[in-house]
Amino acid sequence: MGFLTFEYKVEALDFILKDNINRIKTKIHECLLNVNDKYTSINNNIHKTFVINQSGQQISIDYDDIVYFETSYNIHKIILHTRKRTIEFTGQLKDLEQQLDYRFYRCHRSFVINKNNIIKWLIISKKP
Repeated sequence: MGFLTFEYKVEALDFILKDNINRIKTKIHECLLNVNDKYTSINNNIHKTFVINQSGQQISIDYDDIVYFETSYNIHKIILHTRKRTIEFTGQLKDLEQQLDYRFYRCHRSFVINKNNIIKWLIISKKP
């Protein structure tokens, strides 16, 4: 069923537990705010940028240019891969994940990808 998710471009917003009626209303409200933010940013063509502070200078990269982030072999470093260049900077993926918006997905413990820059999904199945 996983491949159908990508074929139909279905995306879950959240999982709402139905054990507490007061919490359900709050979670639905949060989901609606999230949908509104996504809709507004898509329709207003807002270009968010990711800012890296490195050696006393700021480097701004448009979210649309980011292909993916990966952990570096150097401790506490992240490698940013864009369409035109690669930049290594200090940080951790778990902190980075909190900064990024809905376009980014942590597909592996060492990678965060920009879903909008995926050209083709390769589905590998194991045959018995």
